[in-house]
Amino acid sequence: MKSFANKITLKGQLSRHDNTKAISDSWIGLAFYDKSYSHVNFGDSLKIREYVALGIPTVSDKTTPTSLEMVDRGAGIAVNEPWDALEPLLKLMSDDRLYETMTNKALDWAKSVDKEIIVNDLVKNYLDKYDQSNGVNKKIRV
Repeated sequence: MKSFANKITLKGQLSRHDNTKAISDSWIGLAFYDKSYSHVNFGDSLKIREYVALGIPTVSDKTTPTSLEMVDRGAGIAVNEPWDALEPLLKLMSDDRLYETMTNKALDWAKSVDKEIIVNDLVKNYLDKYDQSNGVNKKIRV
């Protein structure tokens, strides 16, 4: 198991720039949280969202709502406790098809929650409703 341990690098606290670089050089994301802090149970995991934005499958605990959404979207695997992660990690490292599927699902999920797309869609829907309520026939493109 020594060779597996050599494949994990703990980076500690990084600047935003260094964090993005470290994530983009990663093959699998790890996202585990201290459950003793109650706010973690209600928070949105930026860490998981950063991984999926780069198409990186993630292994996480089931602490945050984001990790449950990640599983629903097929972009990663959630486990009960960090020590349960070994088998999913080994599976992702050895099953190219699973890895590729989760990579594609991660990118699909990231695209679906892209803020620019969401805002443009909201503005378009608002303008369409406004036009309809005022009897305006023209459509405004966003």
